[in-house]
Amino acid sequence: MGHTAFRRAPFNRMIQAYNETGNLPPLPEVSSLEDFREKYPASGKNDLRRTSKRFIAEGRLKGSYIISTSGTTSEPLVLGHKLWEDTSEGTYPHQFVVQLMTHVFAEDDVVINLFTPGGLGFLYEGACRFLEPIGVTILPVGLLDSLSGNPDVLTLFRDLGLNTVMGAPSSVVQFAKEAERRQIPLDIQKIVYTGEEFFPGKKEIVSRIWPNASYYSLFGAVEYGFAAINSPEMPEGLHEILEDWYFVETDEDDNILVTDLTAPLLPVIRYRIGDKGAVREMPGTENRHGLILEGRSDSSFNITGNAVSHKRVCDAVGAVTKITDSLQIILETDDDGRDLLPVAFAGPVHDDPTLMERVRAAVATIPEIAEGIDRGTLITAVAGGESQKKNWRNKTGNIIDLRGRQPAADGEAD
Repeated sequence: MGHTAFRRAPFNRMIQAYNETGNLPPLPEVSSLEDFREKYPASGKNDLRRTSKRFIAEGRLKGSYIISTSGTTSEPLVLGHKLWEDTSEGTYPHQFVVQLMTHVFAEDDVVINLFTPGGLGFLYEGACRFLEPIGVTILPVGLLDSLSGNPDVLTLFRDLGLNTVMGAPSSVVQFAKEAERRQIPLDIQKIVYTGEEFFPGKKEIVSRIWPNASYYSLFGAVEYGFAAINSPEMPEGLHEILEDWYFVETDEDDNILVTDLTAPLLPVIRYRIGDKGAVREMPGTENRHGLILEGRSDSSFNITGNAVSHKRVCDAVGAVTKITDSLQIILETDDDGRDLLPVAFAGPVHDDPTLMERVRAAVATIPEIAEGIDRGTLITAVAGGESQKKNWRNKTGNIIDLRGRQPAADGEAD
C-alpha cells in the first residue's frame, strides 16, 4: 500500500463546503489519515451513480456542465461540474494550466486537437479550453474524417507550423499515416495523449514518420479530471500527481483510489477507479509523488481511447448467438498500428458458416468499437478454441492484452 501526502486541512475545508450546501447527508471531518480511511470506506462507480441519480431527480445538477461516461463498461454515469466557473489564481484550472505550461506546452506551439467531440463528453472541448489561456495556436479538428480527406488542409497545417498532435493513440497513428500517405511533411515535436497506453507498435509507426516527436501522457477520467502528467524529463510511465488537488492511494491489492479535492458537485472520495498501480516518490524531489499504472483491476480493456467491459462484449455476442461463456478477447497491434480484437470461443467456430459473421456484427454494435472500425483503426476477428491463450498457471483469462509486445504481422488476427 502506498499514498501521496495526506493533508487534513484542505480535505476538511472541502467537507465543510459540502455540508454548507445541504445537498448531501452530513459528511464527517477527519483528524488523520487513519481516521479518514475509517470514516470513508473505498467507493466505486455504483456509489457515485446513486448520488448522481438523486441529484438529477432533485434538480441539483442545474446550472452545471453535464457529462457522462460512455456506458460500455457499465450503466452510464452522469455527472455535472462547474470546473471553469472560477479560473482565478490558486484554483485547480489555473494550476493545471500552469503545470501544462511547465511540462508540456509552449506559447509558440501549434496544436491539433484530435479528441472525439460530442456524446456528453468533455475531453475535446475541455482540451480547447485549457489550451487557449496557454496562448497556443489551436486546430480544433476532432475526428480526422471531418477534414474529408482534403490534402489542402494538411498543407495549411504545415504552413501554420503544426508541431504538436493531441489525441488518443489510435487517432495520432491515423493522422500520422494520413500525412505520410499525402506526402505532407510535418515537423511534429510533441505527441500529447490520454485514454490508454501508447503501445510500442503504435509508437514505432509514429516515430518512423515523425522521428523528432516526444511523448507526453495525461492521466485522468471523466469522474475526476486530469490528475497527473508524464513528460519526457520524467521516468517513463511515472505520472507526477497534482497533489494540491488529488490524494492518491493504493490498497492491499494495488487498486488505485483517488480522492478529488477540487470539490466536484458529486464528491469523489476514495474512489476505486478501475486501475491497478503504485505510488512512488518522484526522483530528485522531496515529498512529491508519481503514479505508475499497471493495468486494469476490473474485467475491462481500453481500445481506441475508450474503456469496454468483457461483459459488454459477451452480452452483445450472446444476444445473437446464445454463446455467453468461454469467450476470450485477445488484443494486439498490427504493423499498421491498428488495434486487433479477435474474439475466441472455447468450441470450434468453423462448423457454422454464419457464426463468424454474426459475432463480428454483434461486436460492431458496441459504439466505442464501431467508432474504431469506422475510422479504420480497429479490426475485429473471430477464432476457435485453438486460438485461446493460457497463462503460466494454465488458466484461460477473459482478456489477453498483447499490445505491449512487438506488432503482429498483417492478417494474424484472422
